[in-house]
Order: sequence, then C-alpha cells, then structure tokens
Amino acid sequence: MPTTTPEIDAAVSALLAIVERARREKEENPHGKQTCSPA
Repeated sequence: MPTTTPEIDAAVSALLAIVERARREKEENPHGKQTCSPA
C-alpha cells in the first residue's frame, strides 16, 4: 500500500464527514423528507 499523503488524508476525511452527516440526517429524518439545509 502506498503511504498516505495529506491530499489522500483530506479526501478520506471529507468523505467520512459526508457519510457521517448523511447517516445522521437519515436517523433524524427516517421518512426521507427533503430538507433544504445550506452546505
């Protein structure tokens, strides 16, 4: 495996943050209602 670079670390961190936020939103909104939340 290649050594992780700061770019890869940043990309992975961003991806994990997106996944975590999506999971939290799904838990708060189990019926899938669309909410307009600013980024």
